Amino acid sequence: MPLTSTTLDAVKQLLTTGEVSHSKLADLPIGETLGLWTLSADQQRSVATPTLVTLLRILPTQSEVIGAILSCEPDIRQAWQQIACARLQELGQQRDGAGLCEAISTLGYCAETLLELLPQSKLDATSFTALERSVFEVPADQAIATPKVYRVLGATAPLIEGDQGKLGAALPNVDQLNPAQNWLKGRLIQPPSPATEVSQPQKQWHTTSILSGSWADYAPPESEERPELAVMYWVLARPWCFLLAQIVFTQEAWAAERISGELMLELDPSNVALAYRPPQVSVLISSAEGDEILCGSLGELLLRVLHQLGIDILASQVDALDAQLAPVIEALIQQRVWQFSQGAGGYRPHYTIHPAFSDTCYRAIGSKYFNRLASSVTATIRSTSEQWAKERRMTAKQTSTSDRRFVLTP
Repeated sequence: MPLTSTTLDAVKQLLTTGEVSHSKLADLPIGETLGLWTLSADQQRSVATPTLVTLLRILPTQSEVIGAILSCEPDIRQAWQQIACARLQELGQQRDGAGLCEAISTLGYCAETLLELLPQSKLDATSFTALERSVFEVPADQAIATPKVYRVLGATAPLIEGDQGKLGAALPNVDQLNPAQNWLKGRLIQPPSPATEVSQPQKQWHTTSILSGSWADYAPPESEERPELAVMYWVLARPWCFLLAQIVFTQEAWAAERISGELMLELDPSNVALAYRPPQVSVLISSAEGDEILCGSLGELLLRVLHQLGIDILASQVDALDAQLAPVIEALIQQRVWQFSQGAGGYRPHYTIHPAFSDTCYRAIGSKYFNRLASSVTATIRSTSEQWAKERRMTAKQTSTSDRRFVLTP
């Protein structure tokens, strides 16, 4: 199969941005069949799926993820399976039981298939040497490539040998003004990124099926003289800004009930000097009885909310999310969406919704798009917070009666 560097570049773009022109992946048809990507609604773009994100999380490098995608093509897979068979035979001849067990464990579903292919095993160079050098750094028949060959075959084995791969359904395009259409199960969101689009205003409303990670300045679709509405447009068009704005919006609505607890976003007093770009914001939930449950960080809450919504982050790791959120919070404070309070009268330093943005949420554009059409996101934030507090409360090991705060072990 004549795969070119153009195809590999397209795969890299897919892994980085979440979508690429469909024609550029025409030489890799099995990826779509297995649900690693799906066609956009207009059938012009290949769009990454949560299944592809799983490969990003399983494999240690992007190169190996590309190798895994290539391994789904039948002729490439057969060639690499023959090499894997030969390596397994070597381990057997060497009576390396530990090595054999490790290899079989890595190969997963694929191991049983390899048993059937043992008569076809061979350690010859394949016709895909150039591709192999790009993903393994050496030809696949070289011993140094063997662990990588095992990993890419094993990572894709559930989809192929396990028969779990299936065509994905196309999602509607992202609509900056319609949260009900954007926050759908199966959608991917790019990690928070300082990428700016100011120099290319025509692309601010470009067709996409992936939620952007940018929090760059945003020009409304039409002339808007009122600054508060310009801010609302910015929040609606920037997914991470939207999520964080929804959290303080939920916080305000929850507190207004005065009967069923409260969501609090607190900052450790030692980090007050970093309040406008906090390294971590703590999430506390207070019960109707007045107990405060320290649940974890804001990043953890967002990961739980995204999981409940059925949305995944297009990234190999998500453990740095709190640090990635810091500049987004700074932008929200500058735009008067969030506000920081030093804390007084028994309150710790904390964050709440800015009154100016709160007012906008109940007027015209805000009432329709941020409030009503985003009601499912608001409800998910509330229910996820309550469930998280319940879980933490059940696992609490120590209780401080002085401030009624549950001290939890990690």
